[in-house]
Parts: sequence; C-alpha cells; structure tokens
Amino acid sequence: MFTTRDNILVFLRELSLNLTVETKIVIGGSSSLILDYLLQRATQDVDLVDEIPKALRDLRSEMARAEGIYHLHLAHFQSHYLPDGWETRLVSLPRLRKLEVWRVSSLDVYVGKLFSRREKDVRDLVALQSPFPQALVEQHIGHYCTRLREDPALSAQLEDNWYVLYGAEFSD
Repeated sequence: MFTTRDNILVFLRELSLNLTVETKIVIGGSSSLILDYLLQRATQDVDLVDEIPKALRDLRSEMARAEGIYHLHLAHFQSHYLPDGWETRLVSLPRLRKLEVWRVSSLDVYVGKLFSRREKDVRDLVALQSPFPQALVEQHIGHYCTRLREDPALSAQLEDNWYVLYGAEFSD
C-alpha cells in the first residue's frame, strides 16, 4: 500500500495534538515528494532535516501510539546532502495547531537524490521519471551543488545516476 499525502498529514495532525510549544519541522526525502504528489510508494519514514525537534522527541508515548496507528515514524537526515540554499526554497504546508510544517522543494530533493548511491534513492529517481526539464536540473546543479560536486564520491555518483536516467554523460 502506498503512503499518501493524506497519510502523512493525518500522522502529523495526530502528533500536533499534544504539542504545548510552537514547533517547526522541515520534511525532506521521499515524504516531501509524496506531499507534492510526485512520488507514489510506501514509506515508513517521515524524514526531517537535521533533527527531530525536542518538543516532538519528548512525546515518546504519543509518538509510539501514532506510529502504531499510521505505520509512520519520524526520522532525520543531514542537510549537507541537499543543494546549497535549500532553506530559501522551502514550501509551506498547512499549519497543524502548534506544528509549523515546511517541506524541502521537490527539485532540491530530486537533485539531492542524484548524488546518492542508496538503492531506495535510485529507485525514487527511476519512479519519478524526471519530473523536471533536464535543462532546469542541470542549471540547478550548476548553481547550487558546488559543495556536493567537490566530493569525488558524490560527484561520481551524480555522473552514474545521470547516465542511467538521461542516457548521456553529465556536463556542466
């Protein structure tokens, strides 16, 4: 069964019921693509950028309950895997009581996955079937991925993923 935008939002609304302080989260990864209706697949993780806020971590029993009901849980990943300036391109989602929800732009998630060798990221790239014009993706990499391109392993992965997806060598 696929995870849907509604599944993720219902899970987050459940978590928001017990928040006593204003809390901001930024969702990335496949959940961000699901929230943008670009990806259809099952996931168990709602990946947050950098960390799960303390206000949510403190809701241990409430989180365990919500995880049991919705078969989703909060996880996190490091923002250094995203293109530079990603935080200036965030997309706002509906406010859920005291929970302020943002998601990483789908283009930033897509480009970040181009630098990944994780099997699930490559599967996502294939499933997405390039939702963005190739020239836009190249331009985004050229403007915002200097730091990622400087890492030889990440740069090599970009080149391999690019070749598989687009059937051509990546060129700046």
